[in-house]
Amino acid sequence: MDDLTIRKTRFYAGFSWLAEAARLFLKSPLMWLLMAIALCFTIFVFYGVFALSVTLLNPWISYYAAIGLGLAVLWILCFPLFGGLLLSAEALDKDNRLPILNIYAGFRYKFLDLAVLSVCALLLLVLFSLVWAVAMKAVAILLIAYFAPMHPLLGYVMLEGLSPWFAAVSVIFHLIPFAVIWFAPALVVLNDKTPLAAIRGSLRILRRNWLSLPLLWLTIGLPIIFLGWKWKQFARHMPDMMLTFLGCYIGLLPILCALLVYVGHRHIVATQEDEEEYD
Repeated sequence: MDDLTIRKTRFYAGFSWLAEAARLFLKSPLMWLLMAIALCFTIFVFYGVFALSVTLLNPWISYYAAIGLGLAVLWILCFPLFGGLLLSAEALDKDNRLPILNIYAGFRYKFLDLAVLSVCALLLLVLFSLVWAVAMKAVAILLIAYFAPMHPLLGYVMLEGLSPWFAAVSVIFHLIPFAVIWFAPALVVLNDKTPLAAIRGSLRILRRNWLSLPLLWLTIGLPIIFLGWKWKQFARHMPDMMLTFLGCYIGLLPILCALLVYVGHRHIVATQEDEEEYD
């Protein structure tokens, strides 16, 4: 990362990134929507074919094991797809063109590095999940032991009352791995970094922009969660809308994230050539 300069942005910089991401989307909205449809189609077809083939080829594998294996492989392949979205954003920004097949550019360029990065991200997520499970087990034991002299069931009642807070903290804690690797795909695709160097660079970006990035994630995260919750309630009464709900999230959410990652990367990360041109 010595050849890259990591800039420190102001805490409100994320709002301008949102505006630029919206400008890039509105530059070619039809092509982005077609890419969202292609992304949904690719994910649904791959996941369905993979899970079905695993079950048919080996009848000893249960349906749920096939689903879990399919999700693991799908996680790995999502990173090349995300790399294709980043390359699409760069092509639209610099060359004013957006070929729909760019969504698969991550499979032709840097596929191995992106696949290794996805495995590293998965291991990081598993590590955080294990740490959280051990921490919750320890908290439960301490609470039960502390309140046992007062009443044998008081500790369990306290755990039940604190469960919503534990759930909220759990969500925040499990978002840390995603925050750490937020810029890693862009560093691999746009700056030709190795997976480990990209993770270190993404962590360095997070340290230098510890206020602007969380504020950006909070700004986009709360409306997404609220709209998702309302849409899920709506789809519960109209089951036919569930596929549309999933399609919008699976198709449009990665595009939004890719545009924000690209715009943020362009503002924060500068090569030596960029610095010389700026000077």
